Amino acid sequence: MEAIKRSVLGRVTFALALVAALGIGTTAYTALDTQVAYAAQPGWQQVGEKWKYIDESGQPVKNEEKLISKKWYQFDNEGWMVTGWWLGEQTIDTSGTREKCWKYYNAAGDRAKGWKKLNGKWYFFDVWANCEGAMFHSGWHYVGVGYSPSYFAYFDNSGVWVTNRWVRDRLSDELWNYLDESGQPVSGWKKLDGNWYRFRSEGDEGGAQPGKTALVGWWKVNNTWYYFKDSCAMATGWQKIGGSWYYLGSPNDGAMKTGWQKISGAWYYLGGSSDGAMKTGWQKIGNSWYYLYSSGAMAANTWVGNYHVNGSGAWDKSR
Repeated sequence: MEAIKRSVLGRVTFALALVAALGIGTTAYTALDTQVAYAAQPGWQQVGEKWKYIDESGQPVKNEEKLISKKWYQFDNEGWMVTGWWLGEQTIDTSGTREKCWKYYNAAGDRAKGWKKLNGKWYFFDVWANCEGAMFHSGWHYVGVGYSPSYFAYFDNSGVWVTNRWVRDRLSDELWNYLDESGQPVSGWKKLDGNWYRFRSEGDEGGAQPGKTALVGWWKVNNTWYYFKDSCAMATGWQKIGGSWYYLGSPNDGAMKTGWQKISGAWYYLGGSSDGAMKTGWQKIGNSWYYLYSSGAMAANTWVGNYHVNGSGAWDKSR
């Protein structure tokens, strides 16, 4: 019996010596007592597949985030190191006000920072000075030089980086951007779901909208006038705008037409080069008078009251 005790004590002594040599807080077990006993020195301690961290007092860190070797780790209320998603807190103003926020801890336990792809979706975790690793969400956020996309990116309410989608403009909630596959606002012409849209580009004339916002209202693009509805879609065909009728071409055209235009077999006069509004009644165009019905269609080869218009629509003074 004495020999067995000496053998057991010898193995325990060897194990404790190994712990001291390695400088880690590995859990020690005795053959006579299966209860866990923490090593006195601080450091990491593995229990099964889980980890704890022993502080200077010899106790496991619990229910807090701790900086260890220049990396942040979160420990739950039982002292286990956290991995994956964690609902933590961050400071939101200079008075020290705290609010809940989502953070992510890598498989090794260190807190995620910057861009991270999870289950096929991209997220961004705060990396700036005094940051606390909060997940960006619900709108535009600055992601900084050195990241792609640089400067600003848009995240949905669940924190997922948004691409190929309409979003509110960063500077005005009344205006819209469309984000391409790189998450950046597009500019110029773009066809979406069968409609054409114009996103403000250099040289576009019409209003004070910021660059890359979807145009609304009348805009002059490359010396041609277009009208964009409240939905931002380019208007086409006949449109009544501000009390006047305009013809804005085919579905793939949209350009405001002016002058004489033959539409669906009838002739219409749509004003001068900067006008475009459909005319009605008697109109002097060039050196001739024409009569345009209330529909805008030109009268031809007929009497209008006591006046006769010929086959080309001009008033025939000889009759």
